[in-house]
Amino acid sequence: MNRFEKHPRLFLGLFLLLLLPLLDLAAGVSYRLVTGHTWHQRLIGTVLDQNDYRVSHPLYHHGLIPRISAHSHWGSVRYLIQTNSLGFKDASTRDVPLEYDGYRMVFIGDSFTEGLGIPYQETFVGLADAWLRPRGVDVLNAGVATYAPMIHYRRVRHLLEVEGLRFDELVVFLDLSDALDHQTKYAWDAQKEAVVWRLGGRVSPGEPARVRLPESWRERWIWGNLLLLEQIRYWIDFRQRPLWQEYERYGNTSEARLDRPAAIWTTRETDYGQPGLESMTRFMDLLAGVLRERGIRLTVAVYPWPDQIIGEELDSLHVRHWQAWSARQGADFIDLFPNFIQKRTREETLALLDMLFFVGDIHWTAAGHRVVANGLLDYLKKRAAAGDFQAGTQRHSGGATTSR
Repeated sequence: MNRFEKHPRLFLGLFLLLLLPLLDLAAGVSYRLVTGHTWHQRLIGTVLDQNDYRVSHPLYHHGLIPRISAHSHWGSVRYLIQTNSLGFKDASTRDVPLEYDGYRMVFIGDSFTEGLGIPYQETFVGLADAWLRPRGVDVLNAGVATYAPMIHYRRVRHLLEVEGLRFDELVVFLDLSDALDHQTKYAWDAQKEAVVWRLGGRVSPGEPARVRLPESWRERWIWGNLLLLEQIRYWIDFRQRPLWQEYERYGNTSEARLDRPAAIWTTRETDYGQPGLESMTRFMDLLAGVLRERGIRLTVAVYPWPDQIIGEELDSLHVRHWQAWSARQGADFIDLFPNFIQKRTREETLALLDMLFFVGDIHWTAAGHRVVANGLLDYLKKRAAAGDFQAGTQRHSGGATTSR
C-alpha cells in the first residue's frame, strides 16, 4: 500500500490546498481580461478613505466630490457613501434639478450632519428625508465634516449665486466645535470673499490607509491577479484599521469622549470660546441676511456633546445664545439638548453614551442619529400639521421650538 492509499484525506487536502491558489489565480486573470482591471484595483477603487472623496474649493474651502458611489470607513466601521450631482451626501448619485416644484429643504452642518460612519438612509437627515419625501418635500444634505458658520455662509451664497440652486428653507445644525474652528482653522479673506485655512495650505488627499501590494513585481503580479485570496487579505487589513485620529485606542467613554477642547468652552474659561462665538454670530448674521433677501426660511438647531450630556447642561450657553439669536432673526430654533439629557446616574449616562456614540468618539452611531431624528421629526410634524410645507411659504415669527 503506497502513501496515498494510507493517507488519502491528507493527500487530498494537500492537493486542494495547492489547487485553490491556482484556481483563484485563473479566476483573477479571467476577471482582469474581461473587465480590464484587477480585483485589487476594484477593491481600492470602491473603498475610499475619508479624504479620498473630499475636494478643495477656492471660495468655501472644501466639499465632497459629486456622484461618488463607494464604500468608505470610519475606523473599522464600513459604510456606503454616495453623493449627488451637487456633491451632497445622498441616497443615490441622482441628478438634482436646480429648481423644484414643491418645497425644498436644505440641511447644512459639519461631520454630525454629514453623518460620518453612517449610510445616508440611517443619518438624521436621511430619516427626515424618508418622512418628508412622501409629503412632497425635497431634502438635500449640504453638511460636510469641519464645516462652520463661515463656510455655511460662503457655501450657501455659492449655491444661490453661482450654481443657481433654488430652495425654500435652510436648516443649520450648529456644532459646539464651530467656535474653536473659527479661531483655529478658518479665516475670512475679505478681498476674495473666501474662506482660507489659517495655517496655510488646503485640504489634501492625505495618505490612504489601504492595503498595499508587495514591492516585488512577481509578488505584486500574483497578488494583483488573485481574487478570493486578495479579498481575504483586504478583509484582514480592513479590520485592523484604527479609527481616524485613533479614537478607538481609548478603552472607555470618559477618557476618550470627555474634556474635549471643542466642547468645554460652554462651562470653562477659554481663549477661543467667546471670540469664536462672536465670529460664528457675525457669519450667521450674514447668512440670515442672504436668506432674508430671497425669502428663504431659516431654522437653527443645536445639540450636545458627551461633556454636556454628562454635566446635564440643559441651560447651556450654546442653547441660550442661539435661541436668543434665532428670536432676533425671526428663525425657528430646535433645542435637541433635552433629547439627550435626562436625570440618570453617571453609570447609566456612560452606558447611554456607549450606545449613541462610536467607541471612544464623539460622533453618533445609527442609534444617536435616531435620537436626533426623533427630535427633528417632532418639530417637522407640527409644521406639517400647520400646512407649512408649501413652495414659496414664508413665515418669520421668531418662535423657538424645543424638541423633547
